[in-house]
Amino acid sequence: YGEEPPMKGTISPKIRIIKQMIDVMGGYQSQKYQTFQKYIRSSYGRLRKMAPLILNLLSLIGQGSMQKIEENIRFVYTRFSLEINEDLAANELLRIVEEAA
Repeated sequence: YGEEPPMKGTISPKIRIIKQMIDVMGGYQSQKYQTFQKYIRSSYGRLRKMAPLILNLLSLIGQGSMQKIEENIRFVYTRFSLEINEDLAANELLRIVEEAA
């Protein structure tokens, strides 16, 4: 909660998770962290399965220029890693989580 951290001149991180969040779960080797990984994989997989619907909705409700709508669709496509299979995408997401902390 609170104010967004100033990001002027920086690239937005793919995920916001800090080391203290991992520590609260008990660290990387804890059962709670393993459960967190299981939940994040499951959630991401379910969202990826809904990606065609999400992309269609974006194109239908898109406001603004066609270029902006296409940029948003590309952004969602990239974030869901739709060019690779589900297992590789989930492993990539877990790598990003570990890298971010």
